Amino acid sequence: VGGYLENERVILANGDIVKSTVDNNVTDPNVNMTGWELPQASQIFDESGLSQQEINNNILGDNGSDYIKYSYLKEYTENTVGQKLKASTEKTVYLLDYVPKSEHAAIFNNISVYDATTAISNAVAEAIARDATLVLPQGQITYNSFVNIKTPKFRLIGAGSNKTKLNYTGTGDALSINAFASGSSSDPFIDNLFISGFSINGTTMTNGLFAQGVARSIFNDIKSNGSSGLDGTAAFRFAGVMLSTFNNLQTSYVYGTLPYRGFQLTAGTRAGVSINACSNNIFTSCYAEGNKIGWQLAANGGDQNVFISGSPEACTVYGLVVGTNCRYNTFVGVGFENKDATSGDVSDSGIYSAYIGCYSSKQFLVNGSSRGTKIDGGFFE
Repeated sequence: VGGYLENERVILANGDIVKSTVDNNVTDPNVNMTGWELPQASQIFDESGLSQQEINNNILGDNGSDYIKYSYLKEYTENTVGQKLKASTEKTVYLLDYVPKSEHAAIFNNISVYDATTAISNAVAEAIARDATLVLPQGQITYNSFVNIKTPKFRLIGAGSNKTKLNYTGTGDALSINAFASGSSSDPFIDNLFISGFSINGTTMTNGLFAQGVARSIFNDIKSNGSSGLDGTAAFRFAGVMLSTFNNLQTSYVYGTLPYRGFQLTAGTRAGVSINACSNNIFTSCYAEGNKIGWQLAANGGDQNVFISGSPEACTVYGLVVGTNCRYNTFVGVGFENKDATSGDVSDSGIYSAYIGCYSSKQFLVNGSSRGTKIDGGFFE
């Protein structure tokens, strides 16, 4: 720090010879260094008071990392090499930068019990500050709390739902994207999120993924399992979510224990006032297998949503429930295959629901409060 290496000696900026870099017996003609040892990184300081270890951490992340930190690279933006490095890294934050390197192997091997709560909080904060994508590693990440995401354009990407596993040990929502968490009536909707590529598990969680007040966003390749299984739990719960796309979201007994509901769409609230139903969303190839209720559009909870392909399957009470005053929802090529459901494969109480080319293996119930229900083609046992 502030010096250089010359002829096996450490020379400080002021010309002082500090210590031998080879062994304890090297002697300078001017300074007797016998018995001196090379100092540790934590024992060398620069003029500002930073130790060499702190400088290393600033460059490579706390306790070492596989990635050079952006805060180091940005110092080189005025030269060609630095510009190329900055362009390739400035919009990415890696969670592993905030986890001790000694824990990386356990994470990769899906056996980690290290509590990454603080690491997640710090990584999210940096990603928000830099408008960067937060990248989750392959492996198991154990945590007690995931900071609520309420920042527009936030991007959270894992290595894929079969590779990145979020192991939640808390009792609330394993991942919350709640625009109205503060309780203020002035909280805005959040939009243009991209959330993709991980699974969520937790034996005591309430909801796997909870989103409220979200618009024009994409959720892709996410699995959610766990919870107590009691009524009031859901793998995916959406409240007042609009104009968004959900692709390949799954919950299944194949991956572990199940929440009571697979998917639940409800009206959202901001400061106690309704923000209306989930509306104008597209669900493609979404799957709920073995829950008590597979898909539910709660009363007043869903308008003008489209479900393409996918299936609520092997659910034990209802496959699909469309509640009263849910309007203009369309199901295309969906397999309602809940032959052991005690109450019905489908129960529709909505307004102008449309089922096009769908399949039902048991009772398809069109209730007395339904209006204008349309069934076009398909096969119903």
